[in-house]
Amino acid sequence: MVGDDWYISPEQLNFTMPEYGSIPVTAGINENDIVDGLYSYYEYVDGRKYYGFMNISGKIIIEPYFSEVGVFSEDGRCPVCLDRKWGIIDKFGKLVVSFEFDEIRNNPSEGFWTCYLHDRGYGFLNLDTGSSIACQYSSCGIFSDGVVPVQKDGYWGAIDIEGNTAVEFLYDEMLHWQIPFSYEEHELAFVNGLIPVMVNGAKGVIDSAGNYMLPMDKVLTGDVEKYDKISFLDSNDSAVIVFDGVFYGLNTKDGLVGSGIAYNKISYDDGSRICIMELGATTEKYRLGPDGTANALK
Repeated sequence: MVGDDWYISPEQLNFTMPEYGSIPVTAGINENDIVDGLYSYYEYVDGRKYYGFMNISGKIIIEPYFSEVGVFSEDGRCPVCLDRKWGIIDKFGKLVVSFEFDEIRNNPSEGFWTCYLHDRGYGFLNLDTGSSIACQYSSCGIFSDGVVPVQKDGYWGAIDIEGNTAVEFLYDEMLHWQIPFSYEEHELAFVNGLIPVMVNGAKGVIDSAGNYMLPMDKVLTGDVEKYDKISFLDSNDSAVIVFDGVFYGLNTKDGLVGSGIAYNKISYDDGSRICIMELGATTEKYRLGPDGTANALK
């Protein structure tokens, strides 16, 4: 079965379940058979459920062999599980990462697959460059612009593609950016080089070098001011930061507008995509363009 809709006939399953060893791949498979992608299906063999892969026309490429499977990524590889251990195969069924991990997440980020070992934590593998970062982190996000948020010894920081510390492990949390006009969130990552963070309940925004692009709530300097919202205004990565209903800053691809200024009023119209900020007798207007930049209006 593929998803909930596709089924294969018993005639297509004329094979014997092999012992652990070579992955059973249909003979004579070529590039044309896999060009449109592979899709998982399962069948019961000797009372146990096994997963294999077929192409879009229903031709079996990799016979049912795995206890669990992920999905093929754009790089033509897929996490698969056998006897509770995960590895990675390519579209021809070749095992490119042996069955040694307790978890491998779908879809690599910037070439890095996220792997997990129960007794060690999360780490990363890049099959294109042959580089790896040892499993040692208790939690992690995904790579973006060459850095990834990771948690170690109870604190969050970030590392680069060589495993070097890019942002010191100082933060209680690194936070997800919210997807605009929805209740969903982006995967945990730096977006346009920025990520929200929290220390002792205080929120702020830092860049991938650990610099404060928006200062932490003044908890760090004796004040008790807190931002109660850090979220995108639109899908092109513009963000608004609000404290107690007061606009504090607009983050755009061109930089920060209003950083460190507590405006008296903020309004944003979804239809016109116009953001209006009032500070005393001064009113500033910006329209968010299709590329996410905020363009000043007269």
